[in-house]
Amino acid sequence: MARVDTVTCDVCGKQKQEANHWFVVALSFNIQIAPTGGQIDRSGDVFDLCGESCVLKKVSELMGSGGK
Repeated sequence: MARVDTVTCDVCGKQKQEANHWFVVALSFNIQIAPTGGQIDRSGDVFDLCGESCVLKKVSELMGSGGK
């Protein structure tokens, strides 16, 4: 039987649906933003985000905390 992974937004908790346009934010030496499936450095913390507003909230949070 195939395994189905559920992706949940790390800001608002929304579950990813087939037609959603999600982003991935990665934090290592810098902050990288890419559409889901885009090429980013996954060696640090990686966040799945459901849209632009959650991307902005997460980036603001990361900048405000010094990335910690």
